[in-house]
Parts: sequence; structure tokens; C-alpha cells
Amino acid sequence: MFPVAPWLTRRDELNVMEEEFDELCRRHEKGAGDDAWEAEETVIREQAEAEDAMEAELTGRVGPEWLEPAEGCGHDHSHEGHDHGHFPETPLIEALRRDLDRDPAYQQALTWAAAAYRWSRSQYARERHPHLFRASVNACLVPMKVSYALNELMFDDPYSADVADKEFELATTYLSRARVSLAALAAEGMLEGDQVALLERAEDVARDIREARERIARERKFRKNGGAPTV
Repeated sequence: MFPVAPWLTRRDELNVMEEEFDELCRRHEKGAGDDAWEAEETVIREQAEAEDAMEAELTGRVGPEWLEPAEGCGHDHSHEGHDHGHFPETPLIEALRRDLDRDPAYQQALTWAAAAYRWSRSQYARERHPHLFRASVNACLVPMKVSYALNELMFDDPYSADVADKEFELATTYLSRARVSLAALAAEGMLEGDQVALLERAEDVARDIREARERIARERKFRKNGGAPTV
């Protein structure tokens, strides 16, 4: 189940989210070729295309050094030598402090995504509506991409800020897709009560991601002037 618990570290939460996303992919792969499966395939394909476009753009901008192919559905690339779930070598206390840190963009994304994901998945179990599947997949991806971005910013190299910015950009893309699907469901009268508020709360998530990208822009400038990572 989607992680929202005060005793979990961000690394633990990321592991759970990745497993949840992989499970979505595994369930899809086991499905037959009916209309619902075809709709799911469209969602999976558009996500893969977004990741491929991000990979191609970054490789063209900073070179292939940042890229290390890895197995897995939905997160099949990683910063070279940088496991998305781990931070660079630091003293244990410092590593734990960072791992327990709740960046506003991440906390907002996780809280929103947990509600959106749980609701859309539970509804999809009753009715295989394509927008329910699309909302659940993209909601799951938003905090994952924010977490990847924050992890990248722990590294002091020529391309970590670029990778982090693209991860935040993908988080924005997936958030937008989830919002579009939720709005479509609302138009069909399928959102009620607390679920309607998901559309409003998504704007708060988008704002925090924008602010995080602004911080990265400042970080880029700082690093170009010879500074160390500060974000």
C-alpha cells in the first residue's frame, strides 16, 4: 500500500512506491488484450515515452556519462553510479538526517499522491475505467520523481542539477496527467466529497515543484561559480 507513515524514511517510502509501480506494470502484463488492457497499454506507453524523451534530452545536453541503464518498469534509467534510493557516502548521522528530511515539495506530493492513488486504485478494482488507471499510475509517479530529484541534488558533479531539474519536470508532467484524468472523472460525476478536493490540492503540489525548480536554477548558478551543493 502507498506509504504515508511518520516512522518511514524517504528511502523506505521510495522503495515501497517503486514496488507499487512495478506491481501495476506486472498486473498489466498479465492482462488479456481486451479494451481495458489496451487503454492501460496507452498509459504505460505514454509514461515510457516521457522517460525516453527525458533521457534523450539529458544525454544530448550533458553527454551519456549520467546514464546507467537499469532493469525495471517505469524507472529504467539512473544517474551513472547513483542508485536513486541511496545518497552519496556521508557519516551515518548525516545520512539519516537527510533520509528523514521532509522537503516541502516531497511531503506535499506524497500526501496528495497517496490519497489520489488509493482512491483511484480502489475504484479501478470495481470499474476498469481508463482514467482511473491513468490517474493511479501518474499519481504514483509524482512523489517518486520528486524523491529522485532530491537524491540527485546530494551529488556534486557536473550534471546532477540538470538531472534533478528534469526529474522535477517529469513530476510536473505526471501531475498534469493525473489532474486531467481526475477532471475527466469529475465531469462524469465520479468524484465526490474529498475526491473533488484532490483537484484543488494538486495546484499546491504544482506550486511546490515550481519553487523547487527555481531553487535548482539558483543551485546551477551557484555551482557554476564554484560552490558546493546546497539544496
